[in-house]
Amino acid sequence: MLSLRWRYAWRDLWYHKTRTLLVVLSIAVGIFAFGSILGTIATLNHDLPIKYAEIQPASAIIHTAPFDETMADTIRSMPTVAQAEARFLLRARYLQDDNPNADEEWHDLELLLIEDYNNNVINIIQPYEGSWPPPDRAILVERNSLPLIGRPIGGTIQVETPTGTERTLPIVGLTHDMNQPPAQITGIPYAYITCDTLEWLGYPCRYNELQLVVREGRSDKTHITTVAKAVTYKF
Repeated sequence: MLSLRWRYAWRDLWYHKTRTLLVVLSIAVGIFAFGSILGTIATLNHDLPIKYAEIQPASAIIHTAPFDETMADTIRSMPTVAQAEARFLLRARYLQDDNPNADEEWHDLELLLIEDYNNNVINIIQPYEGSWPPPDRAILVERNSLPLIGRPIGGTIQVETPTGTERTLPIVGLTHDMNQPPAQITGIPYAYITCDTLEWLGYPCRYNELQLVVREGRSDKTHITTVAKAVTYKF
């Protein structure tokens, strides 16, 4: 036989069916949401390392004074280096509207040049939509950067370099660059160009960044640092 306390509880639940149902549903939704979050975390913990390994991440990235492909070949010939790629990073800015006098509408933009898009073996950039590789005097935009730029594929943006050169560049496609932090977080979109485009912007076709993968000890930070130092002595 139920005690007086339990009878009172059951009667209260019975007389307030709607409230009881809402409480039960709220608990069920909470449990489902919690389970979904745990499932998502488990999936990310499993899938992200696999996806990241697929892009062949660099062991080290060295920023230096401009150099040419001959230097990149020299680094590739080192016995402790498995792969090396030259890149150029140009920090520019773009106009977010069509009014060239609206200085307050200029925003930061990073333009990246890869030594050989068709033989990209470190921090691999994947074509996502539209043209590949980037054609001359046009850009490919990292897919997470497109909403920030506010232009569709087929649209154009006005770009200004640190030297004051202004060019209008069409957006002809999207890429997926897993190595770049999300543009929504950094506030800086990323776009990809060719040597011809770089020269059109007023810069010689040279490189200022070297990405490398060590031949052995790829998880050994001390070894990677030693190899990276040996590489810097070549410049």
